[in-house]
Formats: sequence, structure tokens, C-alpha cells
Amino acid sequence: MPIYESRVTQKGQVTVPAEIRQQLGIRPRDFVRFEATPEGVRLLPVRSRVDRHFGAVKSVGKSLTWGEERTAFEEGVASQVGPDR
Repeated sequence: MPIYESRVTQKGQVTVPAEIRQQLGIRPRDFVRFEATPEGVRLLPVRSRVDRHFGAVKSVGKSLTWGEERTAFEEGVASQVGPDR
């Protein structure tokens, strides 16, 4: 297993080597978690809220196209406004 080193800046920041970022799937602006264990410290990617809940709600029917969505929206607004003028 390769060993990587990085310098800690005065602000306490460390650059995670590119190979480690790729292996963990970490991209710019992602969050990471540091877990202290008896063996040392582990660096883990933190999944976003969207990723954590993706797929939690199943679709009940087929998806509409953009045009069908627009038409349904316009018909809904028209029904709330009143009869055609």
C-alpha cells in the first residue's frame, strides 16, 4: 500500500493527495470526516444530504416530458383563475 505525506499549513489545512481523493471519490467542495480510532485517524468521504436520500421515494408512474409538465401546470393555473375570458 502506498504511503503519502502532506504538510500541515499554519491554518491547520492539509492537501489530500490526488490518488486518495480519486480512491475515495472526493471532489472539490465535498466534506470529509475524520474518525479517531485506537489504531489512528481515518479519513472518510461524507455523502451529501441529496446522496443520502436519493431513491428514498419511489415514482408511482411514468415521468412526464417537459412539455407535458408545462401543459399540466398551465391547465392547473387556468383552472384556479376561473373561466376563459
